[in-house]
Amino acid sequence: MNNMGAAFPSSGEETRQLYIDDTTFLRRRAFPNGIQTTADVAAIIALNRTISPDSQDWAAFFVDSLTDFIVFHSYPQGSMDTYNADWFVATFAPEGIIHNQLKLTLLQNIIRKARYTPVSLRVLALNQLRLAIIARKGAYAAGRQEEAVITAQDMDYIAGIVELPLSDKENALQAAELAVLRHINDAVKEDGSHPDWLALMDTVRTLSARKITRMQSNSWLHLNGDMLFGDVAKA
Repeated sequence: MNNMGAAFPSSGEETRQLYIDDTTFLRRRAFPNGIQTTADVAAIIALNRTISPDSQDWAAFFVDSLTDFIVFHSYPQGSMDTYNADWFVATFAPEGIIHNQLKLTLLQNIIRKARYTPVSLRVLALNQLRLAIIARKGAYAAGRQEEAVITAQDMDYIAGIVELPLSDKENALQAAELAVLRHINDAVKEDGSHPDWLALMDTVRTLSARKITRMQSNSWLHLNGDMLFGDVAKA
């Protein structure tokens, strides 16, 4: 998106919610031609702060319209690049936490619809599960039972971020994604966790170990693999 950072406001703190029943009327008045410009995106983000979170019609319009513009009408069309991913994080999760369910749904929808998303967005999404488990923070925590196990609901959430069953090919996941999944595993109990999670973690350990081996075999890369994958060495 050209000049996205300059054109879009920060999401900021939520303002007082207004109850707007006729979403169709609002959409026709505020966005008669839909979301077509960065100015429209700035307007819909600002307007969202004034609308009741109970408005399902508005929620669908917000998520679908922003996804369509960000993914399909902005460069590179059909994919997300690092610039647009950085804008999303700065706008909706500047501290790494997505507090609003609507914004979390937007992130999930972008990842699902885009042909490619930078690892930073996938890590952001996975990290919402980690935060929900270890600290009960964020929008995902609000809809999750306080359990130290991975549930079927959690697996459905993960499946919307990474392709499951996870391939054991080396490029299946990036190092940062593997790290978040291992951190999640450290925070949950194996007993009682979903069987698909146990299978996923077996593959995660395999992929992480391969990355360590590859790093150690590169004499020009003077890094200690344990710094990034310390827990894998014990697996």
